[in-house]
Amino acid sequence: MISCPPILNNGARASSGDGVAVHDVVRDTRLARVTCRDNGACGVSVRGASLVELDDCTLSGNGTAQLRVDDFARCWLYQCELTADTAPAIRLTGGRVTIDDEPFAAG
Repeated sequence: MISCPPILNNGARASSGDGVAVHDVVRDTRLARVTCRDNGACGVSVRGASLVELDDCTLSGNGTAQLRVDDFARCWLYQCELTADTAPAIRLTGGRVTIDDEPFAAG
């Protein structure tokens, strides 16, 4: 298991892949005030059995999804802005997403 200190006031823009990719078994990870824009794939991708919290983040203009959650991953969003301008706001193909303490249901 990998634990990561908070990532604060950062950005990922115009990469050909994911802006931020969290894979495998990453726990206790928090992104705060992070902006992910215009990336070729996803703004933020959470996979495996990772546990990630996004606080006050902005995801927009990304290629395949603003937020992607797969496998057994869990992602909590608080006061985030996900804009479905170029791709779906959330692509949930496994795992769970909670937005401002409410479970997200795909479809």
